[in-house]
Amino acid sequence: MLRLAHVSDLHLGYTSGWLGSMSTQRTAERDRQLSKLVDAALQCEVHMFLIAGDLFDRHRPDSSLVQYVLGELRRLQSQGVAVVTVPGNHDEITYHDSVYRAYADVWPGVLITSPQPAHVASLSLSDEDVHLYGVAYTGGITSAEQPLRDLPRLDLPGFHIAVFHGSLDTRASERSLPLSSDALATAGYDYVALGHYHSFEHVNKNNTPIVYCGAVEARTFDDPGCGKLLVSELRAGEVRLEQMPLPVRLFRSAEIALGRDLIADISSLADADLALEVTLRGYGDLEITAKQIEDVLQSSFYHLSVVDRTESLPDHVLRDLASERSVRGVFVRRLNDLFQAAENDNDRNLARQALLMGLRAFSEVKQ
Repeated sequence: MLRLAHVSDLHLGYTSGWLGSMSTQRTAERDRQLSKLVDAALQCEVHMFLIAGDLFDRHRPDSSLVQYVLGELRRLQSQGVAVVTVPGNHDEITYHDSVYRAYADVWPGVLITSPQPAHVASLSLSDEDVHLYGVAYTGGITSAEQPLRDLPRLDLPGFHIAVFHGSLDTRASERSLPLSSDALATAGYDYVALGHYHSFEHVNKNNTPIVYCGAVEARTFDDPGCGKLLVSELRAGEVRLEQMPLPVRLFRSAEIALGRDLIADISSLADADLALEVTLRGYGDLEITAKQIEDVLQSSFYHLSVVDRTESLPDHVLRDLASERSVRGVFVRRLNDLFQAAENDNDRNLARQALLMGLRAFSEVKQ
């Protein structure tokens, strides 16, 4: 049995400039994810710690960050955990001043630097022989016009594990290294550890487990992270995957329709540890701007971003909608009739809210 901690796309050193004055704090917080991962890996008593690319957000990170990373990887080594690192496309080895060139002599464990797919090392772990394969994309040398083919595999007993940073079964730019599940399955690896995609994905191709572990920490609201360490347990002909939850900063996105109390709706989501992006949608005019909402509620969140995607609904637009020979036109005419027949402001407001919410529903119907 062999137990692996599989990580990728930590993007250490990433700067969240859009957070303004909190950017430096958030960068330091994100960088600490490596310590959390090392702690969790040691707690799970893994035999190997695989880093499948983009450990850093750029190829030449600050020296203080590099020293921190080296210390954490040595902490793994001191507990008997083998460390394997492959460069990604953000921390690419191509450049002469790449961190992986500058620190190659002192990098803990196995650092994959081969520009072509290769057998890079064989280790003895937990009384098991482990054979490692990988490639470090190197501009001008690594062929990336087509998915990698003719992948190596030794004819030796033990576990055969490949580590790549690239795009599986999709057209990709050169620097993202195209990979083929067919080629990986033909090679017959016992486990393929991938990085580059930021969400968890497990493809079983002809009994070959091909796995993206997912990014742990969020970078943006569109890239919220999975908040989990992937621990993969290999036995003869069997692989068990377990995602271990980690304490990370939560990033969420929500949509809120007009016609309700926006302050109350957003307040209901309040959490001092939450970074929240709220998108406002619907037809109508805001009584309070997105910036004013942020100013009122910012202290209730770690960070609050309000995006106004509403559309105004002037009288001439309503007239055009009401004249349509369509279900939407019938709906608008009936709600306009209710609005005109309303006997008080409350009923008029209800009719207008129903009209706005209905139009929003019509706009969301897939054509």
